[in-house]
Amino acid sequence: MTTNRKARRKQRAIDREVLHRKMRAAAGPQAEEMRPIETTFVDKRIACGARCTWWDGIANVGLTPPTSTGNRLPCCPNCRRMLFEYSDEQAWFESVDRHEARGNPGYRKFVEWLRGKCFDTVTDAVNAYAEETGIVMGGSVGK
Repeated sequence: MTTNRKARRKQRAIDREVLHRKMRAAAGPQAEEMRPIETTFVDKRIACGARCTWWDGIANVGLTPPTSTGNRLPCCPNCRRMLFEYSDEQAWFESVDRHEARGNPGYRKFVEWLRGKCFDTVTDAVNAYAEETGIVMGGSVGK
């Protein structure tokens, strides 16, 4: 960056700060009330493994190693495989509940247990679930 460009950028920052000070001074004692409300955006998306059983909130995804161009893709934080995405937990569980209703009793509890866990196959996950909880899955789950 050239020296002139840096100087202009610095001057604009100073000008903005001076303008903000003048505006606060003109607003008087109620200036505190006039400040914008700070909000924290919560991303409710759910990510799930395309080739593994992992699922969790989008904030918990991993990233692939950088490519030759420096790009990184969201992936399972354990096995680094690619992901699918749901708009929110409600949409995710609607899909889960539909699968359970098609003759797979206990599927929702299984999926709730599965959150944040990565297995290569559903069969591996079902076996680990049975070992940990003593619940054997029926229906088409794990077959």
